[in-house]
Amino acid sequence: MDYLLQNGSIFKNPNRLPLNELNLEIKCCKKKKKVDKNQDLEKLKDNLNKNYDVYVEKRPALHKSWLQQRTYVFFQPYYTDVPPEENVEFGKNSQYIACLDFLLQCTYQQFWCYVIHDPQVKIMLESFLVDALDWYELKELKRDHLEMYEDIYFKVAQIYGRMLTYKETEMEYMSESTVHKLLKEQQLLSFFTVLQIIWVYKYSNDNLVKDVIKFYFADNNKKTYETKLDDFVNYTRSVLETIGGVICGFDGKDILIQLSIGPKPSVFDPTWYEEMINYIMHTVGYFKSLMTVCDPAIVHSLKAGIPYRLTYFYNRVFPTIYRLVEKSGSAKEKLTDRINLASSEILSCFHVYVTHLTDEILQCQQNPMKQDAYMEQLLQLLSATLEDDFFVIDYHNSYPIDEQLQIISSFYPELDTMRSDYILECLSTLPTLNDIRAKLKEKTPPVSKNVTIKEERATTSSHEEKLSETEIEQRIASVLDMLPDLGDEFILRCLEFYNYDSMEVISAILDDNLSPNLQDLPRDMIRVPPEPKPEQPILAYRGKKPTYHDAKDMLNDKSNLKEIRDFVLKSSNVTYDMYDDEYDDRDDVEGVRTLVNEEDKYMENRFEGYDLVSDPSSSEDEETPKPNKNFCEDPALIRERREAARRQTASRGRRGGDVVGKAKGQGQDKSVVQNRDKKNTNKSSRANHNRKGGAQFKRNKGMIPS
Repeated sequence: MDYLLQNGSIFKNPNRLPLNELNLEIKCCKKKKKVDKNQDLEKLKDNLNKNYDVYVEKRPALHKSWLQQRTYVFFQPYYTDVPPEENVEFGKNSQYIACLDFLLQCTYQQFWCYVIHDPQVKIMLESFLVDALDWYELKELKRDHLEMYEDIYFKVAQIYGRMLTYKETEMEYMSESTVHKLLKEQQLLSFFTVLQIIWVYKYSNDNLVKDVIKFYFADNNKKTYETKLDDFVNYTRSVLETIGGVICGFDGKDILIQLSIGPKPSVFDPTWYEEMINYIMHTVGYFKSLMTVCDPAIVHSLKAGIPYRLTYFYNRVFPTIYRLVEKSGSAKEKLTDRINLASSEILSCFHVYVTHLTDEILQCQQNPMKQDAYMEQLLQLLSATLEDDFFVIDYHNSYPIDEQLQIISSFYPELDTMRSDYILECLSTLPTLNDIRAKLKEKTPPVSKNVTIKEERATTSSHEEKLSETEIEQRIASVLDMLPDLGDEFILRCLEFYNYDSMEVISAILDDNLSPNLQDLPRDMIRVPPEPKPEQPILAYRGKKPTYHDAKDMLNDKSNLKEIRDFVLKSSNVTYDMYDDEYDDRDDVEGVRTLVNEEDKYMENRFEGYDLVSDPSSSEDEETPKPNKNFCEDPALIRERREAARRQTASRGRRGGDVVGKAKGQGQDKSVVQNRDKKNTNKSSRANHNRKGGAQFKRNKGMIPS
């Protein structure tokens, strides 16, 4: 290799050429013959011209031969989930700072030589962007660690800013197109690197972010960045769908991707949920940061329907996470803070779309067609959010929708007041945020911050045991009324998971939003109740309880048989009349019908055992009829008495005319024939039976025990 002889400064640019066109002169020497290493240094210097040929060579200013061999170290991240004293590796970042200082101390020409020809420089810088702390994590650092991190933070920004600086002095500069070409060829500012710079420096270095956006989203790079934007939008949508499926259950239409987080644990794990919330926050945060500074990203995401996916994701996932976090015990406070940060990222991301459409409506005042198109898009977006009540309540509290509509109406007089009034009316009917969160708290028992997970489970189980079996059965029945195709065992499992809230179970099943551990259960599971215990016989005793060895001994006891017989005979007051019990009266249908003239006899039997008082207007010699006290009267006598009563009634005439007439074979009068025909014609107009009266008739006669 040539031996570099540096006599003074090598960099000279008298013609003020850009670095990419500049060639630098350098003196080089070439060895003529083998040098004796044993000779002393003084002799070697004297024979220098004899042993080497010295010549001048021109090399490009950005040639790799200007590099010196160096060793780089990479950024050591700070872990906020461990105590500060355990972040020993982070304290070694002083060497990383030395590498950054070397690049900043290089001349503009040397800086670009290292940036272009040394791939370790790119890896070293990106190691910080990947593991940079979020702004809300800085409060976890101690003072010395915070000072070191701030030093690294600003020096990395200076290096990227120097890459986008086209001219440092009159002698050291390059054209803008040349710098962009070098950055693209070396992929020093790829799409992923641009996203990271925006995410890390969005609040502290606005100039750097603007320069990066101007470089990457230039018109000459439109074809490349549009493809990257489409891929990034589709990736974000897939991540949201996958996270929603992992937490709340998958839908068959979801496009799933592999996440860097493990599968959902069967038992609540605060660490896993913290990682998942951070994943949500970073995914939406990167996306929102890009849209905040890049209008093409908003246009591409609107075409892909991302704002509608955000509201659906928010309304589906966050209520579930809030409910589970209520059971997290000591980790509740930390998880709640992370959830609030993640939710604020989604709300502000959605507000970017509303702000963008509002700005477009304002800027298109000279173009009514475009203005109407943007206004229609905005009204559709706001109307769609009304379906996701949990999201629209949070969004309305952070960014009042009524105020936004009022601002729009001030410069857009053609605003459809019917649609805007409908949106405002729906907002007025929604419950408040405090009502919803109070309802969520009611579904879970309060848990102390210092309680352990085992104690928390015991508290939850004791809360569930307060429900009686009857109440559980009622809630299962209420779900079955709405979803009769489900099995009661499946419903019971769902009720246990949702704290026996039947309405929430019905809503989760109808929305296909069940937890993954419930999705795998067969929905026709039938609950097999345990075998009932045999009922113990209840023995009723009269008086003092006798001492029996068993039931057989009790049944063989005949001591009170005479007492029972006397009691029955005394209470029944039965007279035993002999009658022909061989007579079959099953076909005697007429025996159950009550005749009009028998009502007096019914009244006599009803007042049996009472002293009857005679009517003063009647004769004193009239004998009071005695009630019939026969236990069971002879049916032959009953038939004779009934036949006599029937003929007596026929002789007096009945309502509707005589239909009995004379005895058979003696001929009938014309009126009897007409009455019979009339009765036959109109017999379907009224009931032809009186079962209640017949039963009462038999009961009064003692034929049916009362």
